[in-house]
Amino acid sequence: MKQKVRKVWGYVLVFALLAGICPWQAESVKAESEKSFSSENREVEITLTENLFPDGHWCEYSLAVTNHSSQSIRDWQLTLSVNDLSKYSESFGCQATVKNDKLVVKGQGNGKVVAAGSTYKVDGDFKLGFTSQVSFSGAEITYEYGSQSTGGGNEGSVGSGATFIDGYQCNYTLTGQTKDVPYKDTPYGKHGALHVDGLQVKDKYNQPFTLRGASTHGMHWGDGETFLNKTAFQNLRDEWGVNMVRLVSYVTQGGYTDGAKDKLDEHIREGVSNLTDLGMYAIIDWHVHAENPNDKKSEAIQFFDTYSKKYKDRSNIIYEICNEPTGTPWDQIRPYAVDVIKTIRANDRDAIIVVGTNTWSQDVDEVATNGGKLVDPNVMYTIHFYSGSHGESLREKVRTALKAGTPVFCTEFGVCDASGNGGFDLEEADRWIDFFEENGISYCCWSLSKKNESASMLSPECNKVNGFTNADLGATGAWLINTYRSRGGETPAPSVSAAPSAVPTPSASVAPSASVAPRASVAPRASATPVTSAVPTPSASATSGTSEAPKPTTNTTPGKGTTPSVSDSPNERGENAVPEEDEDLEVAVSASSYTTTVVDGVQGVEVSNFDSQKTTITIPDYITIKGKKYPVISIQSNAFAKCKKLTKMVIGKNVRRIKAKAFYNCKKLKTIVIKTKKLTMKRVGKKAFAGIYKKAKITLPKGGFSKKQKAAYKKILRAGGVGKKAKIK
Repeated sequence: MKQKVRKVWGYVLVFALLAGICPWQAESVKAESEKSFSSENREVEITLTENLFPDGHWCEYSLAVTNHSSQSIRDWQLTLSVNDLSKYSESFGCQATVKNDKLVVKGQGNGKVVAAGSTYKVDGDFKLGFTSQVSFSGAEITYEYGSQSTGGGNEGSVGSGATFIDGYQCNYTLTGQTKDVPYKDTPYGKHGALHVDGLQVKDKYNQPFTLRGASTHGMHWGDGETFLNKTAFQNLRDEWGVNMVRLVSYVTQGGYTDGAKDKLDEHIREGVSNLTDLGMYAIIDWHVHAENPNDKKSEAIQFFDTYSKKYKDRSNIIYEICNEPTGTPWDQIRPYAVDVIKTIRANDRDAIIVVGTNTWSQDVDEVATNGGKLVDPNVMYTIHFYSGSHGESLREKVRTALKAGTPVFCTEFGVCDASGNGGFDLEEADRWIDFFEENGISYCCWSLSKKNESASMLSPECNKVNGFTNADLGATGAWLINTYRSRGGETPAPSVSAAPSAVPTPSASVAPSASVAPRASVAPRASATPVTSAVPTPSASATSGTSEAPKPTTNTTPGKGTTPSVSDSPNERGENAVPEEDEDLEVAVSASSYTTTVVDGVQGVEVSNFDSQKTTITIPDYITIKGKKYPVISIQSNAFAKCKKLTKMVIGKNVRRIKAKAFYNCKKLKTIVIKTKKLTMKRVGKKAFAGIYKKAKITLPKGGFSKKQKAAYKKILRAGGVGKKAKIK
């Protein structure tokens, strides 16, 4: 029988550990103290041991949970009153979220249950991280008796950590094998040196190009350096849909200016060499974390002078000069950026440079209004989001920035809350990616790690450093692969058991051949440096991952000079053959592209890229693939945008989501029959119906559909872009 939850206000016992340090020694010694919180009956005690880093820019509080009772306790929760919550940054080995002006800390995995008479702690990986020292004025402890944790929908079972979502999976089968890809068919081989044109990244042919990246964790920590080997990067390129890796060099917190310079220099050199050999793009990130970048400006100038000189002839490098400034308005960041960029441009006149914005890189709208953009046309400005914490209001800030002419790059995002270790919101993440794709914004996901937290792409149980299969993924990794590969034009058969077929979306467009050089400087050089990370048995393919090295370039700047020849466009891995689609699917859906998806916990199929010559299209209730029946639950963004002849549309009864601009500018679409009763305001994207026939006739579901529901649907459709003259009945 479930015991009563005990909620008691604790009291604080503060023990100052005075080490007798002389004043002139204080700068080199980390100060420590302990703060203990106990329940009123003294059954449960939680101790936080403070570890203040020498420069004062980072402070960690290690946790220890002691159960003094004669019974096991489970699902404990510590609610802390903190003097300055803005300094909270991240948690390690536990879950922590800000709620009602307090910090709520919960156990995760094995840490949820504490046996009778024992203490749960994990040296070095069970702690809270703050950007500087804080104080705690009080705490509330709640818990239940028993040894079986209740778990949670976003956490998986006990012991699995926070990286899973029950029922969510990768829709593609990962072999863990690498491919011998000709260099001309790698991301860099196809697109070459990149540049900024207006608001967008464009390639050597002056065509819009989207970078879809994976960010390492801090490379000076074990979680960040484990997967820096070449084969791991090749797995990302060949089976994850990743074309860029962000190499994270923390500035403080034990990072580049705090004792780890040599280690980080080695990792940057190794990472750039591997990514160059594989024809991928690299971001070198000066990871200012919730700090004022001016505090380490001289070190930043030296850092970027070193690397822009070293890589001046490698045009696959992007420089990110301050990750997440905080408490630093744009008019203070701007002069820092001017000086750092001046240093880079003295060595490399063409590389794209990304500048962080205030408040964890969320105030991108400030750039235009508080000092203005930089003169350099190849500079972009950062937006970061975590879908469990950031939604439409932050997207509106990005829209404001775009309207003001500010080019935006998302160098970091997560599909959980901003702590990196809280609840997932994959639906909101999908809305963000739809928004980025519609606006030509490149993006990079945090983090390539197996740390036991929500934001990790790999499971904490992954025992490999490369050769990843589906069993090695966390929810973030599964979502990333589903999203990146489908966005890259590759769609699996919606089957949960058999390996999906890779079906590139047919396209009438053509891509330039790889014969034209990217820019006037020398292209990335292939490196013969061997991989130094510990790597299991090598894959059967060539170590380099390419069958030919990049060629020196002799041509002009992207978009200028020689006009390239064109040929049929291969997909991301240079595979031109399109597997035969399932006949049942073609008949039922009349679509050239389909993929599995989950909406409101229901798994089904999302459809897109319909035949542009059709005048009437019916989205069926179900499709049958290889004898299996799947509900059609979602319509992809821009699915019908090219259907200029479309006059009638029937939307099946199982559709739960219609993404942004699904029917955008279908000017002849006069009749829409809606059979589904499952649409909500949240599930119909912006401009989903914008630009359809002004006097269109829209028929709502029949039978058991109340006046209240009809009124709600009218609001949903109007919000989705249906004009005032359209008749909805």
